Amino acid sequence: MDRTKTFLPPALEGALLRLRVKLEAGGRLDFEMREVFDQMAALPPPDVVHLDTQIAAAARLVHGPTGMRILPRLVGVPTHARQLERTPLLEYLFLCHRDGLLREAALDQIEGGIPSAFLFAAICWRLNDWARPVREAATRCARRCFPLTDPAVAASALSALMIRTRSWGRWTEERDLLDALLARPDVGIALATIIAERPTGAMARLLRASARTPYLDDQLQHLSFAALQPAVRAAALNMLLAGEAVWAGGRAWQWIDKSMGLRRWAMQHDRRRIEVTTDIAALIERGIADRSAMVRGVALSGAIRHLRGTEAERAHAVRLRDDPSRSVRERAAFILDNPIG
Repeated sequence: MDRTKTFLPPALEGALLRLRVKLEAGGRLDFEMREVFDQMAALPPPDVVHLDTQIAAAARLVHGPTGMRILPRLVGVPTHARQLERTPLLEYLFLCHRDGLLREAALDQIEGGIPSAFLFAAICWRLNDWARPVREAATRCARRCFPLTDPAVAASALSALMIRTRSWGRWTEERDLLDALLARPDVGIALATIIAERPTGAMARLLRASARTPYLDDQLQHLSFAALQPAVRAAALNMLLAGEAVWAGGRAWQWIDKSMGLRRWAMQHDRRRIEVTTDIAALIERGIADRSAMVRGVALSGAIRHLRGTEAERAHAVRLRDDPSRSVRERAAFILDNPIG
């Protein structure tokens, strides 16, 4: 998980303070909530983990809020629950409320497609909530709203969450709701487009994390030659040539020396078969011609795996025996020094 400290943008902090004044006075919040909503909707989805508590603190969305105390009730100040019922869009702000009952109520109030990637991520964060009733409400909300969400919004949120959510410790089957999104062809295509076109970021890791489901398999061939990042092209090509997807499955104890009681945490990997009909020879040919040594190396390894002892394998090795990359040259030398047949 990204542990870099993130702070509220000044514009959102100011909007939250103005809303807080009205909320504590019991006034109508429609204008202030629209301002807060617009600012929240524009936030980057990865920041939800860090900004959740900061948003609650700025708006003073605390357990036992002002609206629940005896004196404000006597003078007619509405409770936060009452404000939630009467104020449009307040349910999105109350996703950050410190009172679990109000987080649950907010989730049950959300209807239709989620309007932004950050708000989508905020609902996903509630799927990992410490309170089981809130996780259950978030599950109901996701099942109700995620299928109706614009594919670009869903894909943008997924591109930020698929890697980070591996460190979320409280959810279990709730994670399946994110995987199910990739079953939507429009979301899968939108996510593959992000992976292909984003010039920076851990897109290869994102591709491997997404590969735990089969829903991007049909996009692998396109990614193997069209993705901007060489690491993505290499990862997609490797999956196709190996016929399987491999991803990080978590950590487990691994013995170093049982007699001495020495062990360490080691990364475990899960895998599944990829059932995609491809022209292996054409994939290798295109990979051999790639401008990246990383991709050329994967392609030459594929030639060793699939074309061993053929004229095509030798031709590829001859073509790359003087490659600028040492690792590619070593693969080519192996082929030329160890002929079969």
